[in-house]
Amino acid sequence: MKYFCVIILAGLLQTAAAQIFRGDISESRSESDVVVSALSGKITVYPNPVARGNTLTIDIADNVGEITISLYNTVGKVIRTLKTSDKKIEIEAPDACGIYLIRCINKQKVIAIEKIVVKE
Repeated sequence: MKYFCVIILAGLLQTAAAQIFRGDISESRSESDVVVSALSGKITVYPNPVARGNTLTIDIADNVGEITISLYNTVGKVIRTLKTSDKKIEIEAPDACGIYLIRCINKQKVIAIEKIVVKE
């Protein structure tokens, strides 16, 4: 039997999300803009959950153009960042089990945020 090596602390995850959404991208952006952007469905991330060290696939919508993809841990630390205009990319999942956030930015606007779970 496999166990998730994850302890989900709602307050900690909310704190990390708040740090990620803060005005470090655009001063004119409001929190409601981020929520709408996060729900826009511009990316699909699979498999989710993913086993640590395995391949994680990100499908990107056709009309997005070049984006910056950042992977954050639950304390808001950037684990990995890359720029791409590809429609499908594969990255290696982090080695540590836990909850991570993927943030995609296009033209200084957050277009998608996805939560992923990395398991044993």
